[in-house]
Amino acid sequence: MNKWFLFIVMAIFFSCNDSYTPKPSGYSRIDFPKKLTKKSESHCPFNFQQPLYAEIVNNRDQKCWFDLEFNTFNGKLYMSYKSLNKNLYTFTEDSRELAYKHAQQAEAISEQRFVNDSLKVYGMVYTFEGNMATPMQFYLTDSTTHFVRGALYFNTAMNDSIEPIVNFIKEDIYTIIESWQWK
Repeated sequence: MNKWFLFIVMAIFFSCNDSYTPKPSGYSRIDFPKKLTKKSESHCPFNFQQPLYAEIVNNRDQKCWFDLEFNTFNGKLYMSYKSLNKNLYTFTEDSRELAYKHAQQAEAISEQRFVNDSLKVYGMVYTFEGNMATPMQFYLTDSTTHFVRGALYFNTAMNDSIEPIVNFIKEDIYTIIESWQWK
């Protein structure tokens, strides 16, 4: 019995010489693909630079409505096109109202105008801060004939862990907007 007591005391004494430091909380590593694009191919009256890692899925019910799916990141950019018939104000106000429906949940909403006079592309980009269903929405128009609206959504709860993914895809959306051309 005396030997066992001495053995236990020695084991405790020699096993406790290093202090334990817990690892901090962390998130999974995300390997982002290279930012490569291609020109979108469609029968619609517009073209844009599409990320290679995103797939266009057409909506069969509406002409030129489609989803740009970011399957790797579990997100979608919902895009809808409408022809204008002296109703630009109606569509821009509808887009603004849809964006500001998220105002109660958003910590902040910012608006950024987009103007490309040489290509006749004008629009507004809405970005949202906080745990939102949508981190970004926008519309583009030529102000006379065409109108398109986009909204980014993820199939997961918005939190700090997907913020790097949101920022990565926001860059892609700005590339889409800046490369937009009407046919």
